[in-house]
Amino acid sequence: AAEPVAPAAAPTQVPAAEPVAPETAPAQVPAAEPLAPEAPARRPEPAPAKAPAQGQSATERPAPVVREAPAPRERPAPAQPPAPRETPEPRAFAGMTFDQHMEQGNRLRTSDPERAMTHFSAAAALKPGQVAPVAALGDCAARLDKRDQAQRYYARALRIRDSYGPALIGMARLHKQAGDTGTALGFYRRYLEVNSRGSQAGEARAFVEAHGAP
Repeated sequence: AAEPVAPAAAPTQVPAAEPVAPETAPAQVPAAEPLAPEAPARRPEPAPAKAPAQGQSATERPAPVVREAPAPRERPAPAQPPAPRETPEPRAFAGMTFDQHMEQGNRLRTSDPERAMTHFSAAAALKPGQVAPVAALGDCAARLDKRDQAQRYYARALRIRDSYGPALIGMARLHKQAGDTGTALGFYRRYLEVNSRGSQAGEARAFVEAHGAP
């Protein structure tokens, strides 16, 4: 017997195609606005020429203005040092005697040794052989702390009279202040030899006892 014929297979169903979305219209770009033309730059107008002054030619140019330089500032004047005190000179005492000069010098010896020196100088000029004004000049120089000058005056006085007490004491004090004990001791001893009872004997004796040999 003939084999039965298998029934034909049902046709495969093809899925329906998805509907295609319609294409969107391209975005419209706004048209660019036309640029306004740039205005040309304005050139500065030249200043109107000044009318020439009366009596002046149009071709003449005005004279340039000359500016005066500022005046220099004045510097303050430096302070003037105080005027030195006037010291009378020996020629100003032409009418004074030796004794008057010595009296004035002794009066000023402590308060104004510089002025006192002018009187002692005048006295020494009137009587060069007198030892007192020369030794007094040494005392005044020592008061003014002019030790070298004082020592010269004392030495000069001792050349006139080597035993003159004020000059010996003056030399002793100068060397004591300078720290020269040995030389000071010698002058103090010389003073005691000739003026054992003089006004400065106590000072001289105390120094000799303190620094002399036992």
